[in-house]
Amino acid sequence: MKALFFLILSMMLSIEMLAQTTSPKILTGPIQEAMLANDPAFPWFYLGVNAYQPDASAIAVIREQKDLFQVVAFIGTWDSVTMRVLPAFFKTMILAGYPLNQLTIYGLDEQLHGETRWKRKYNVQSVPTFVILKGKQTLGMLTPPFTQPVEISLAHLLQPPAE
Repeated sequence: MKALFFLILSMMLSIEMLAQTTSPKILTGPIQEAMLANDPAFPWFYLGVNAYQPDASAIAVIREQKDLFQVVAFIGTWDSVTMRVLPAFFKTMILAGYPLNQLTIYGLDEQLHGETRWKRKYNVQSVPTFVILKGKQTLGMLTPPFTQPVEISLAHLLQPPAE
């Protein structure tokens, strides 16, 4: 009986270890929201968007500026910070009424390969990186470590300087 118990226990542990070592699905190149929202490999995206509650005052600032900026995002579908920050960013953009067609997303692999031209142009060193543009001018970049919620960082970047 003990032998059967230990056999079952070792099989369960082996299965658990195999599940933990399975690599996550990695998307590189251009990514559309639907690719993340509809793929069962990315439950963190849908769940994160639904669960996140952004700061209302930051949403108001972003809403006022929503037609004046564009975003180029570099993400890693394998990265734990992306899995936390990207859904929060999307929820923020949705609630602010931001035109999602102004949002360009590129997936990078663990070595940050995937979109060389744009990655080099914006000197992307980590994921997720959100490049905030006004026309061809870079207003700023939101990069790790994220010490405050992403919507607050974006609102500070977009807020016109006080006179």
